Amino acid sequence: MTKSTDMVFLRKNNFWLGVGLVIALAASQGLAQNQLDMERALEMYVDRNPALQAAREQIEMARGRLDQAGLWPNPTFSYSQEGYPFGQPGASFSQDQEYLFLAGQLFELGGKRGYRREVARLDLDASQLKIENVIRLGKAHLKHLFLRAYYEQRKGDIAQELFSTYETLREIHQVRLAAGDVSGLSQLKIEAEVLRYVTAVTRAQTEFTRAWNELAALLVWLPQAPPQLEVSDAGDGVEESLEELQQLALQSRPDLAAQRVEVRKSQADVTLQKAGKIPDLTVGGGYKQDFGQDTYYLGVELPLPFFNRNQGRIGEKAAEARRSQNLLTWQELQVMREVESTFRNFMTHRQNVVRIQDTVIDQVNQVASITRQSYLEGEASLLDYLDALRVQLDTSIDYYELLHQTKRSFVDLETAVGGNLN
Repeated sequence: MTKSTDMVFLRKNNFWLGVGLVIALAASQGLAQNQLDMERALEMYVDRNPALQAAREQIEMARGRLDQAGLWPNPTFSYSQEGYPFGQPGASFSQDQEYLFLAGQLFELGGKRGYRREVARLDLDASQLKIENVIRLGKAHLKHLFLRAYYEQRKGDIAQELFSTYETLREIHQVRLAAGDVSGLSQLKIEAEVLRYVTAVTRAQTEFTRAWNELAALLVWLPQAPPQLEVSDAGDGVEESLEELQQLALQSRPDLAAQRVEVRKSQADVTLQKAGKIPDLTVGGGYKQDFGQDTYYLGVELPLPFFNRNQGRIGEKAAEARRSQNLLTWQELQVMREVESTFRNFMTHRQNVVRIQDTVIDQVNQVASITRQSYLEGEASLLDYLDALRVQLDTSIDYYELLHQTKRSFVDLETAVGGNLN
């Protein structure tokens, strides 16, 4: 093989190697697009959802109020002139009239500016915590939709699988009917069962489509076809006691933290309004020319606080502070009850899953398998086999619904606590 032939051979090999890499990369990306797990869905929701993006703007609004609260008032400048002798011959602009230049600056006394900044800073802290709470509730809603779509997808799969088993039975029976081994009445009984399987498949597909459409809207899902949803098979366990979970919720829930900040903010607002009783000082100075004579002067303006003109605002903010404290107490009681309710609900569902998983499901599948074999060998009747398949279908769908409700109850408990429990 010549050198030029070697180069052509290498180019061809490199070309096909590149094509193979492109195909492999495309296949891996296609696989990734066709699968979606819960963690990836949560990331997409936080990154893409426009409603969350709009909610985050409230933080920027609060940050703008904080910047505004710390600004000094602008100084004032005024100019005036009088006594210009219109119509008089020989009148001089600089000697025959008065004109005045005056500048002043308002100084807030009593720490008003600092108190105002403190109120705005607490408002920013509360806004950030409120956004965290919006994300907490949004994630819970997304998890509910994801689990609903996932288990409807699984119900559809198991219903389709058992439908195929039923179709196999019908085909076998048709062969026996043609051979004269079975009656036409038994064939009619088999045909009547088709409605059960078609209904189960259709119901699961319809519910999956509904759940997926809501989920896709939250994710701003761009691909047209829905992916294969994945949920971890790892059991959702809770090691903490009810009392520990309640204390964790009181410490972790962002809505409670936001309300505590609101209490501090309302108290700081009372202090700000009380500081309003102290009058502000305006210091000014200027230049004046009076009929050709230059003069300079300094002026001070201080309102006389003979009357308290801020009592109404102080009373309003004091009432608001008491209201915020009462709301905090009420929210804490509600959180304690919410954690208790979701904890007991989850424990009940988990115990039922363990009981069913260890006994009923295996037994039902085993009965269906044994009945099928007995039917093929002529020992079990057609009605026995149809009944076993019917029980297997209903039990499998009910089992996935129980798994769904158990997973959902765990999400509810996590949401009530305010943090991940795994």
